[in-house]
Amino acid sequence: YPYGESDEDAVEKLKYDLYYIRHYSLKLDAMIVLKTMYTMLFGKGR
Repeated sequence: YPYGESDEDAVEKLKYDLYYIRHYSLKLDAMIVLKTMYTMLFGKGR
C-alpha cells in the first residue's frame, strides 16, 4: 500500500498491525520474511 495515500489505506495498514500484534509468533515472522524475499526476488506478490 502506498504510504499515507488515503484514510482507507491507513485503516487497512492498522488492521495488518493489529493482526500482527494479536498473532505474533516465530512462525508468522518467518512467513513474512519468506514472502518478502520471494517478492524481492521475483517481483511478484499480492
